[in-house]
Amino acid sequence: MWRVLLLSLMAALSACAGSPPSTVPSAAGSAIAASDVCTIHPAWTGFVRDFISSDGRVIDASVPEQITTSEGQSYALFFALVNRDQARFDQLLQWTENNLAAGDLRTHLPAWSWGKADDGQWRVLDRNAASDSDVWIAYSLLAAAELWPNTRYREVGLALAKRIIEAETVVLPRYGRVLLPGPTGFHPTEDTWRLNPSYWPISVLRGLAVWTEDAVWQELVQSSEKLLRESAPKAISPDWFVLNIATGSISWPDRDGDSAYNAIRVYLWLGMMPFDDPLSASLRSHFAPWATRAMKQGFISDRVQTQSAKVISDHHPIGFAQAALPYLQAQAELSDKAGLAAISARAEQPREGYYTEVLSLFSVLWRDQRFQFQRDGRVQISSECL
Repeated sequence: MWRVLLLSLMAALSACAGSPPSTVPSAAGSAIAASDVCTIHPAWTGFVRDFISSDGRVIDASVPEQITTSEGQSYALFFALVNRDQARFDQLLQWTENNLAAGDLRTHLPAWSWGKADDGQWRVLDRNAASDSDVWIAYSLLAAAELWPNTRYREVGLALAKRIIEAETVVLPRYGRVLLPGPTGFHPTEDTWRLNPSYWPISVLRGLAVWTEDAVWQELVQSSEKLLRESAPKAISPDWFVLNIATGSISWPDRDGDSAYNAIRVYLWLGMMPFDDPLSASLRSHFAPWATRAMKQGFISDRVQTQSAKVISDHHPIGFAQAALPYLQAQAELSDKAGLAAISARAEQPREGYYTEVLSLFSVLWRDQRFQFQRDGRVQISSECL
């Protein structure tokens, strides 16, 4: 109870203090009190304090441009949703629409990058969209339409989902409809496509199939599952791979083909996938050698060679440990409990910045049962207080 009272007091004091405009590169913004403050998880409170501006911009201060990405906005929308923090959700949505989507997510995919340009102006840095963030935004909007009485969430979510299908998918031989990383830049030759496995969270795609009632999303579930397997023949997911539709072959280009900061999300999405999902058992089985190897090592490296499994970095990010825990802790038979204990201990160390915090927040909120994905992909949100 004292922690709930403290959070309420901090929110009230911060709200009275005022806050800077979005173009000021400070992430310290005033906290917005939710309608039911006792459902706010302290990890979300900390993320809001450290990474979200007063007007709803998620700031990655690790680069000079102090960028905001559509990815960051999409994840924050989901975190606000599962914390039942509607005021913050609306604030994030408004900033995203106004600054990344020319004022309307119904008619514009959000630009993936916004920040300080070379001329000192704060604006969109790259107009291209990123489908991973787009599907999370559409998903969060449609989930919010179920949780809160706001018809616009559903209207915008459905329009965005339709636009994703139109601009960010393609029908390919042997696979059917495939989710591309974005509208442009991922079709280097007539026969090749550059793809990213971490852009395919099966549960999120399933949820969009239910809410949109569009069978195309179910096609994306099937193609994503097939490509997740085929792009990781050694059970190590790559950051990127190239699919050649003429030869039916897959290749892994240079360092981008290694398993690193993109691929870690494949294991995170898999770990949060419900066991009764029809694809859960087969995908967990396929990637089981990765889990066994990780527990034997007792750490999660930030770069692994996809085909040889050679660890090529001695950096073991805290966020990677956090991201791995939902999958590792769910293994029925732990081949190395000491290794799992070492990874768990690493996960409890102080955070290392925006991306580490994002990975950690997904893991912590899920493991604390603040949300669970259901068999049909819809999210179940806890209503319990701290």
